[in-house]
Amino acid sequence: MFSYLLIDTSAWIESFPSSGNPIVQTALADALTKNLAATCGIIRLELLQGAHDAEQYTTLQLDLDRVHNLPIKESLWEETSQLSFNLRRRGFTIPTTDVVIAAVAMHYHCALLHYDRHFDLIARHAPLKLFKR
Repeated sequence: MFSYLLIDTSAWIESFPSSGNPIVQTALADALTKNLAATCGIIRLELLQGAHDAEQYTTLQLDLDRVHNLPIKESLWEETSQLSFNLRRRGFTIPTTDVVIAAVAMHYHCALLHYDRHFDLIARHAPLKLFKR
């Protein structure tokens, strides 16, 4: 069992349009209803920078303020660096933001809800728990 469900930027984005993935939409809605949804600074940054206008920015900010925030402490940066190093030694270059998000999920023993193939790859080579669809 996981403590929280860390919602990756890709899952938030996939949940916005009515044509989005219904499995992701349902999982996100359930996590919000059950007070299990979590975020971290890098996810907030990715989402808020992509807002189309000030109104959407404010709406996103209010939505993110309602979920658990998992701080990225100094020790977590070392864990992130080690994870990225290990992945690169195996021949995988993963975007830094995705490595940070994976490290946060592992550090806080969260499952990760995502819609991004990089996390599937990380999970094959590290103890990253993914939300099972």
